[in-house]
Amino acid sequence: MYDICDGEFIRNSPFFQQNPNAIQVILNADDVEIVNPLGSHIKKHKLTMFYFTKANIPPQYRSKLHVIQLLAIAKTNDLRVEKKVMKLTNFSITSGLVQDPMHVFLEGILPKELSSLLFHLVFTQKLFTLKWLNGKIRSFNYSYLHIKNKPEETFEKGDVENCTHIKQSSSALHTSCQILPLILGPKVELDNEHWINFLRLVQIVLLCLSSYCNRETASVLRILIGLYLRISRRFVSKSFVCPKKSTICCIYLNKCSSMDPSNIIAACALKLNSDFLKLKNLQQLQLL
Repeated sequence: MYDICDGEFIRNSPFFQQNPNAIQVILNADDVEIVNPLGSHIKKHKLTMFYFTKANIPPQYRSKLHVIQLLAIAKTNDLRVEKKVMKLTNFSITSGLVQDPMHVFLEGILPKELSSLLFHLVFTQKLFTLKWLNGKIRSFNYSYLHIKNKPEETFEKGDVENCTHIKQSSSALHTSCQILPLILGPKVELDNEHWINFLRLVQIVLLCLSSYCNRETASVLRILIGLYLRISRRFVSKSFVCPKKSTICCIYLNKCSSMDPSNIIAACALKLNSDFLKLKNLQQLQLL
C-alpha cells in the first residue's frame, strides 16, 4: 500500500464506490501566533489556518507548495470545529480524522520516552555518561539520508534528570530513532526491559513513518502497540502521563486497517511543515 486510496476506508466507502472519479479532499490545520511568543498576549491572538489538497494528486507531488491551498483563517479561541465537522455529509467524525504521526510520536511520546530511558541508563544503571553519548552522536558516520537531519550535539543534563522533554526537532528525533540502537546497543544488556520497550517504540515510529506498507503492517502495529503500552506502565513512576499514549491506543489500534498506515503517512505534518512555514511567514507579513 502506497497511498490513501489503497486503504479500506476509501475502497469500502459507498460514496467512492458509486463515484470513483470524485474529488478526494484532505484538510489540514495549523496554528500561527501573530504576536511576540514571549509576551503577555500569547495565545490570545492565535490564528488557525486551514489548508486543503487533493488525494487525487499523486502522493509524490501532494506535499508540494503549489498544490497546498489556503482554505480559511479563523481566530483559534472562536473555533467550534466539532459542531461544524459533525454536520458534514458522507463524513464520520469517529473514523474520518487521521492523527498525525509527527505530532503524536516525534513531538509527543518519543521525546519524553527518550528522556525517561536516558535517565534509567545514565543515572540509575550508570551504563554510560551523557558526555560519552553526545560524543558518539557528534562523531557518528551519518549516511546521505540523515546528514541534513542530524540530532543536536548535546542531550541536556537537566532534561534527562527531570525526565521532561528532549529538545530536538522532529526530523532530528526521526534520525535518532535509527542511530541510537546502533550507538547504545553494545552498552545495554539484552534483557533490559526498559531498553526493549524503547526499541519497540522505535519500531512503531518507523513503521508509521514509512513511505509504504502492506496488509500485514496493521497487524504488526497492533501487536507492537499493545505490548508497548502494557510494558510502559511499569516505568510510569519516573516517566510521565502522556495523553498521546491514549491517542495511539484509540487511533492506531482501531484504525490501522481502515485508515491504514499509508493513509497516516499521507497526512504526516513532517512532510508538510516546511511548506506550511512558508505560507505562515507570508501570511504574517500580510497581517502586519
